[in-house]
Amino acid sequence: MPAGEEIKGFIETLIRISNNDHGLSESTVKELLKLNGQVRIEVIVTPPCPYCPYAALLSNMFAYVSKIYGDGNIKSFIIEAYENPDIADKYTVTTVPTIAINGKVVFVGLPYEAQLLGIVKRLASSYF
Repeated sequence: MPAGEEIKGFIETLIRISNNDHGLSESTVKELLKLNGQVRIEVIVTPPCPYCPYAALLSNMFAYVSKIYGDGNIKSFIIEAYENPDIADKYTVTTVPTIAINGKVVFVGLPYEAQLLGIVKRLASSYF
């Protein structure tokens, strides 16, 4: 069970999925469904981080849309840095949220939907 601020993103993910309300723009959904290739989004978080739940939610909704409307080629993993120091070390995490896609750190901080979409589109075919 998520701790600290992370519980907010977890509960919001559950609510959105149960209501079939991903909250993404129509244009983002269309772009996500056109992706070729696999995408593994890892969001590294910590319990006290106030921005991490929103980064986690965005990643989760990208994966949800991919699974419900597409072929499920986007996977979202929310990784708690304190409980997984090996992964935090692998990505040299010093600030959270840190977002890695297909094994590469691509963003530190909270991205806008369009920013994350652009990165996902660029890296969709670079699955490790």
